[in-house]
Amino acid sequence: MTLIIPKNERSDEPLDTEQLIYHPDMKRANEWILTEYEPPVRDVCVFVPCSRKKPYHESPSHRIFDRVI
Repeated sequence: MTLIIPKNERSDEPLDTEQLIYHPDMKRANEWILTEYEPPVRDVCVFVPCSRKKPYHESPSHRIFDRVI
């Protein structure tokens, strides 16, 4: 899997602030979704929010998302 932002290019700014939407990495990821992401041909596309707990498969919210989706 190709990372949207390689680890060596990520910002050192914290991701756990109220200003998260303005974080350089979030802006870059959002721009990637808008300009480069090509979803598979399906009727529905579901985007799930980030999780504070990593890895995602251990996150309580992502376990619920996986079960529901």
